[in-house]
Amino acid sequence: MNNIIRSGEKIVEFYYGGNKLKQSFLELENVKKIKIAVAYVSYYGVELIKEISSKSGLGKNKIEIYISPEFSNQNQVQILQELDSVAQVKIVFDIKFHPKVYLFELKDKSRLVLGSSNLTKGGVESNLEFDTIKDIDNSSNEKLVLECFFENCNNKSKELDISIINWYKEIENDIKELNNIQNKIHRKIYKIQTNKDAFDEEKYDIDDYYFNFSDYELFFDRNIKKGDSNIINSRSNVREKLLNINDNIYHIIKNLNLNHHPRNANIVSSIEPNQFNKYQVDWLGVRYGKTEDEIKILNKDAHKKYVRKEEGFGFQKHACIQYSISQSGFSVNLFHSVHNGAIDRYFMKDKMIDNNFMEALNLELENLKGYGFIWYIDDKKFDIDSSDIREFKDFYNYDDEGKISILSKSFKPDDIRLRNLDSISNLVVEYVEMLNPLYNLVSYRLR
Repeated sequence: MNNIIRSGEKIVEFYYGGNKLKQSFLELENVKKIKIAVAYVSYYGVELIKEISSKSGLGKNKIEIYISPEFSNQNQVQILQELDSVAQVKIVFDIKFHPKVYLFELKDKSRLVLGSSNLTKGGVESNLEFDTIKDIDNSSNEKLVLECFFENCNNKSKELDISIINWYKEIENDIKELNNIQNKIHRKIYKIQTNKDAFDEEKYDIDDYYFNFSDYELFFDRNIKKGDSNIINSRSNVREKLLNINDNIYHIIKNLNLNHHPRNANIVSSIEPNQFNKYQVDWLGVRYGKTEDEIKILNKDAHKKYVRKEEGFGFQKHACIQYSISQSGFSVNLFHSVHNGAIDRYFMKDKMIDNNFMEALNLELENLKGYGFIWYIDDKKFDIDSSDIREFKDFYNYDDEGKISILSKSFKPDDIRLRNLDSISNLVVEYVEMLNPLYNLVSYRLR
């Protein structure tokens, strides 16, 4: 959220939440000098400074960064070495150091950012922070005061050299031990808030995965009903990741006679709590199914046999194949029936009295054995791998109005196939192709 105050020709912008700070950094052109004073910096922050430096062609002598001795609780040596390659690094030992000041000098003005944000991913992108962003004249008294501040930082600091790097190498294990203790205490403090979470951040090593802990955390019970701007921005980032997968694979999906939602805005399910998701966002995903024309035709009076509701059927009322992220991981599913008014529920019930259909259905289910698929109808489940497929008909009789029916293959967050965009795209294609023959059998399609 942003608030802009105008005073004459000057603009002071306050913001909190979102990634406005990153935008403010990267939009700058032809930066001449950079001076930063922050208590904490991470490898993410180093990469951000490298990006800004490269964009403006800045040498190491044009960037000064002042940090506290406790600048990070992990990867200290790597951070220092990488930061030293792009900036003059100075560690303030002589006084407790806790500022967050960013000064970018341009030709005729300077961009000043000050507030609560450290040079970390949380500080720049995801934490609830409060900063001021404004442009100041290079000849102003305000600029002079800032130069005095950085001179004071310099007087109380020690420039990074090999002896300091070696010292951090020497105490590396001690810092790791301290970090483990701090994490343990942190988890205990927040247990009142997180005791119902699907998993702890330490359970999976997924920091460099396509979907990381903060993505899954959005779908924990404590977050699913929230609709503030910060969490909407975070869900929007996950939506973009899901759309990137779709962009990667849709040319293959189309060749399977599968289609995403006819409106681009609805390719990914809603990121805001509303009446259609029962006012909670406990998953986000991309659905593939019938064409827009098929759905329109099925809504006409000639096909009222499978229309149980007066309002007809939108895309979500029809069976689909989908990939999705939820609190427990990633999944590829054949989503067959929503709670109410699902056209394919009644189509399949009618077809199951036909022996030929049942033979074909049992064959398709047998083909899925060994891949970890489970069919859920509300709280009941049919494990494809361990069950006698001939018993599926009795299981499916449980499905009725008011229940959800879905065949699902789940992947744990640290599954190696979820590592990056290409690997996860290949995974989705593999399982969509696997499910497609069954989908075409159990959904009412017009061919």
